[in-house]
Amino acid sequence: MGSVVKGRREESVDILEHTPYSECRSQACTFNVTERDATCPNCGTPSPYRSRSDAELATSLSSQWVGCYLIISMFVLAIMLTLVGANIVGKMDDPAPFLIVVMAISIGAPLLVYRNLRRKAGFVSPSPDPELSSGMTLTLKGSESIIERRIRDLKARDQQLSSVLERARHNKGEQWERVRQTLKEALDTVRGQTARYQMKLTEISLVRWQNRLAPMLYGWEGLSYEQNEARLRALESKRAAGSEIRSRIVEYRKVLGDTSDVRELSKRLDETIASYDKVREGLVARQAVLALQGVSPVREALGPVSYPTAGKREGEVFNAQVAITDFSSSFAELEAEYTRLQSEGDVAEEIGRILERASPT
Repeated sequence: MGSVVKGRREESVDILEHTPYSECRSQACTFNVTERDATCPNCGTPSPYRSRSDAELATSLSSQWVGCYLIISMFVLAIMLTLVGANIVGKMDDPAPFLIVVMAISIGAPLLVYRNLRRKAGFVSPSPDPELSSGMTLTLKGSESIIERRIRDLKARDQQLSSVLERARHNKGEQWERVRQTLKEALDTVRGQTARYQMKLTEISLVRWQNRLAPMLYGWEGLSYEQNEARLRALESKRAAGSEIRSRIVEYRKVLGDTSDVRELSKRLDETIASYDKVREGLVARQAVLALQGVSPVREALGPVSYPTAGKREGEVFNAQVAITDFSSSFAELEAEYTRLQSEGDVAEEIGRILERASPT
């Protein structure tokens, strides 16, 4: 598992080399961030940008530093044993406290330095400032946690309503018809809200996909053929995510209908895929120019095919920060609606009381 993670990070650093991005310095996060990000939008790590030197440090710490630390510790311990063996501390009435202090310093100090280096390289995330945390915008991971909890609660309520509706299905009379109608409406509301929360999870997937695609727009002019090929392979490997998101949107449309939320998510996906196609076309054109460099007729034929310049980059839709802002706004509205429905009381319990009153004694 470790080698897979290491290989993935090395590949990502290589692809990000000619871009303003780096992966978040937290080892548990792969979100692309820039120097302007005060915190990682995905996980909330403060100052998430990992400089090139930090990336090199991370590589070092993941390999030879562990061995060096052990060797140094063993060397210090060997010296201490030699001193004891030579009876240098024999003149002391009680050398034990001295030996304990020396061992603590010789082992604790290198360990402290090593931990600080690991923190700088992103292996250990510093404890967030409580004052900062209280005012931070909700992260994508934090939103995911809330959404998953909401979905579990809504599914539990769905089961309650379905159970009560089944009990009331065969009862006759106008009052029972009203009960069944109320139950069905409540069930539709719960299932609709469940689908909307699930759609928010898909929206998070779209934001993360856009974030993984964003660096592909940068540094075209400085890429070698091999670097261009690596970036093209990385881009093509991410295409399946767009297809998966589209299939989910189709399912949401079946449940929710052609609502504004569904249309907006579908529109953003379409724009992202259109930008994806432009980037891929540009990379292929760039690769062709590099492969056939010096062949004048071919170069002239490829002249009309262009790839994104700085101006074109601004027009693409791989801006995860804007997408996160849009997500946060609509998510707050969904949470407000959830809170309102919760405050109206438990529909299943209320219907249960109706059934008890209506049941013959």
